[in-house]
This record gives sequence, structure tokens and C-alpha cells, in this order.
Amino acid sequence: MASVTQIRKAIAARCGTITGLNAYPTAPGQAVVPAAIVLPGPIAYDATMRRGSDDFTFTLRLLASQASSDAGQDALDAYVSSSGASSIKSVVDGDLDGVVDFARVASMDSYGEIEWNGVLYLGADFTVEVTASGEV
Repeated sequence: MASVTQIRKAIAARCGTITGLNAYPTAPGQAVVPAAIVLPGPIAYDATMRRGSDDFTFTLRLLASQASSDAGQDALDAYVSSSGASSIKSVVDGDLDGVVDFARVASMDSYGEIEWNGVLYLGADFTVEVTASGEV
């Protein structure tokens, strides 16, 4: 079964395929924007019987630019779109290059000002749902 570390790295790797997006599998002290930061969330163990699979939830925090930037909002709009070359959903949905059984971007919220280590950015939070079994 995939570990939290393996899944974090796989999500970041997929996000890193978006041109110009800096992807962080761990929480950086300072982020170079635009940035996608993968943060672990709740885990539902034993989603299927006898350790068949676990369900993971991750927050993917996207930081686009200083909150006052019009260009940052335009860039953020492309990341939150459900399709396109910069779409987070498009690059994350799937099996994360064979690391898990299934991953999907379930939702986006918190579009607007987000503080990260004392700096105010324009950003959004994505909820990524992942199922991983011992068969991956």
C-alpha cells in the first residue's frame, strides 16, 4: 500500500508537469509562486476489508501571487479550471502514475487571499481524494 509520503510526492510530481508551476511535496518555509503545496489530511483506514485499501484526503494549496495582482487572478483561474493545460484537476485525476488505485480532485474552495508563512498570496485550496490498496 502506498505511504502518505509516496502519495504526496506523486501528487506534487503530477502538478510539476504544469509549465511554470513549482510543486512542493512538503510544506516549504518560503514558496516560489506559482506554487502547489501538498498537505496530508484525514485518512480512512480499512476502506475495504482486511487492509484491502485506505482512503486518503489531501489539501493541495495553490499560491498564485500577491493578493493584489490581476495577473495572479488570471493565472489562478487557469489552475482552477476543470480542463486545460494549467488545470490542476486535469493533471491530478487518475492513478498518479501507478502509485495509487485512484485519485481525483473532488473540489476547490478558499479562492482568494491565503496567508502562507506571514505572506499574503492569492490562492485556492483543492481537496484531493485518493484510494490506495495493497495491490498498487
